[in-house]
Amino acid sequence: MNIETTRKIKLLKMWEILKSETDEEHPISTNELIARLKEEGIEVDRKILYTDIEILNQHGFEVLKDRQRSNKYFVEDRSFNQPEIRILMDAVQASAFITEKKTEELLNKISVLAGSKRGNLLKSNITKFSTVKGVNEAIYYSIDTIGKSNSQILIFDDSVLKIQENNFEAQNELQTLLWLEKSNKIISPKIIDSKIIDNKLYILMTKIQNEILDKNNFIMSCDEYFLSQDILLIELLSKILKKIWSLDITNLNAKHNLERKLLQAEFNVKNNLVDIEDCQEDTFSTKDKKGKFENPQELLNWLKANKPTMKEEEKCFSHGDFCLPNIFFNKNNKTDFGIIDVGRAGILDKWNDIALCYRSLKDNTVGIYGKGKYKFDENLFFEKLEIIPDWEKINYYILLDELF
Repeated sequence: MNIETTRKIKLLKMWEILKSETDEEHPISTNELIARLKEEGIEVDRKILYTDIEILNQHGFEVLKDRQRSNKYFVEDRSFNQPEIRILMDAVQASAFITEKKTEELLNKISVLAGSKRGNLLKSNITKFSTVKGVNEAIYYSIDTIGKSNSQILIFDDSVLKIQENNFEAQNELQTLLWLEKSNKIISPKIIDSKIIDNKLYILMTKIQNEILDKNNFIMSCDEYFLSQDILLIELLSKILKKIWSLDITNLNAKHNLERKLLQAEFNVKNNLVDIEDCQEDTFSTKDKKGKFENPQELLNWLKANKPTMKEEEKCFSHGDFCLPNIFFNKNNKTDFGIIDVGRAGILDKWNDIALCYRSLKDNTVGIYGKGKYKFDENLFFEKLEIIPDWEKINYYILLDELF
């Protein structure tokens, strides 16, 4: 092995040791690092070691030096901080569907995210729950990548962990889910536990399910199974909209309304949070084409100046983000449905839901989302809703959603 290859291996091993075995509370001394490298079969001189650490720093692999203790080094970068890792470990420990064997495997993997020293400390102080563990080793989980949410969503076999910034929308979702569970009129996730850590709201909740029916038959309304049955999909969506609008809003704590949405839209515009590339093609002007508005601020000004009047009879509980990925139907019982992602729910004009549902149907059937193209009869959509389309309100609420 030539000298250059040996040096590269030495640098890789050094970085591996520093990243996995150190943190700001557990730095490693020069002698200890030399000894660890020797265990890996790599001999290194003390003076050369200082040069190697400098090379790592120069190339973006940040190695920090303990300012209070000379010649001690550590790597601070972690994908998750300690409180976040704690909540993940607690969620695994408390989950009944994860077997004892799989629990131990997952806890070991999660603890590695904190580094070996903190990981061992976390495992030694793990919370013990009186949970009867399952025996099925076929545990499946995934990371949700559907939709436009900025939340981190970990999907397990029968539960979901949602991690999001603890802001108005997050708290609104928490309160709305509690209200929906209490009203017991519409199937929605049931909250198992929630915690606020480092200004992040962690909500551990059940998946969409009906305890009477087979819980695994709930699928998104944007699934090919429903998109390929356009008449059935429109009938189901019209029924769930009517069901949502019929809910008694007397004790609803959700505070979203048009004024609140405009305030959030203004915040998004001022903080450059509007993704123009994710908007409808004709909303904003680009170098190549003229749009309805030059920029998000111009659209916001127009929205404030053209607020629609909400009729009393059209004031109702609104999902707030009524798009197909947020609506679930049961394949075994087409009248059985559920909703998720209710952070923007509140007392709003029913045309807010109609507009977003209409746009979502168009986008999902023409191929903007998904792989295929399907039929969509917009006349049938309004016929099933038993309503004459108010295109001014539909266009208004579609444009408002462009700022989210």
